[in-house]
Amino acid sequence: MRRGRQAGLVALAVLLAAAAVAGSVRWAQAKWLSPSGPVVYIPKTIDPRIEFWQAARQGVDAAAKELGTEVLTLGTDKEKDIDGQIALVERAIGMRPKAIVLSATDYERLVPVAKKIRSARIPLVIIDSGINGDYALSLIATDNFEAGRKVGDALKELLPEGGEVGVVNFIKASSTAIERENGVLASLREGRAGAGEGAASGIGEQASKGVGRLPGASSSAAAGRVESGSRLGAGSGEGQVYEIVPTVYSEGLIDKAYEVTKALLRERPGLAGIAALNEPSTVGAARAIEEAGAAGRVKLVGFDSSTSEIDYLEREVLQAIVVQKPFNMGYLAIKTAMQAYRGRKVDPSIGTGSVVITKKNMFSRENQKLLFPFLDGSGGGGG
Repeated sequence: MRRGRQAGLVALAVLLAAAAVAGSVRWAQAKWLSPSGPVVYIPKTIDPRIEFWQAARQGVDAAAKELGTEVLTLGTDKEKDIDGQIALVERAIGMRPKAIVLSATDYERLVPVAKKIRSARIPLVIIDSGINGDYALSLIATDNFEAGRKVGDALKELLPEGGEVGVVNFIKASSTAIERENGVLASLREGRAGAGEGAASGIGEQASKGVGRLPGASSSAAAGRVESGSRLGAGSGEGQVYEIVPTVYSEGLIDKAYEVTKALLRERPGLAGIAALNEPSTVGAARAIEEAGAAGRVKLVGFDSSTSEIDYLEREVLQAIVVQKPFNMGYLAIKTAMQAYRGRKVDPSIGTGSVVITKKNMFSRENQKLLFPFLDGSGGGGG
């Protein structure tokens, strides 16, 4: 009887231990199982006036609907609010989402939270603007260095005799800002475009062909950076020299771009051209040029395709714009995030391309799809 009781106690102890182990295994599995929450999407800003991010959100929503997944969008009111974006990423990590889709406002300062995302085993997909390091599974973006080169090439066509050129950039430490400015300066350093590239009628037909450099490669482009304030000239003996005046920054705000461009025009009466490197910078610069009565005299080449920019292009205040494909970025980001969540292999970099559009070619069917993605029922974005 005593032996039977002891045997029963031993059996009970074994069962309890097994139950405890099983419970521990269930807890460990639950802790690291793929989360069931939404995909969290964090753009640079949710400012409704910035049409680039509205088009990207269309792509995000289209992919979410197609894939049957919930997407929670978190964003700051202003692109320059880097601390605010970092706080939002921290909040997103605590939600244990399926994945995080991020457009980083700062190339360096978002690195620590990106490390936390990786430590939490949450798939990270970066859209538009990268960070320093390989913390994301995929980067989906315009090749911003090449897009910047297109701005420089367009300015060279507009200013064949050279002259003073200003750069209105946006957030100083953003990888897209760094890459685009480097591309502009590299183009101007090379001097006049080669034969066959100099005809203004051909500007807008330079579509991005694959991915040369994406924002995650900013450090490589920065290594060969040409500082603003330089005198850049052709090595071809054609004699044109582009004097690059010190870069000014809009902080991603139209009004700030307007003010810094107004000051630039006042301080540099001989200014021949301006490269404006995002949507707010372009709109603000165009407004300042028009108000100063300098439309046409000061050539302006910008980025993106808001309704304001299209209006300035039609009225020849703005001579050319490099148009990206934000709808495609948003759509592919969610699709890639869900592939990563499901454990599938994803492309480490996806280039979405860019096209230079002028008044002369803006009415072609393909360019109309790029300029007016909101009117295209399929989401447009240039396909």
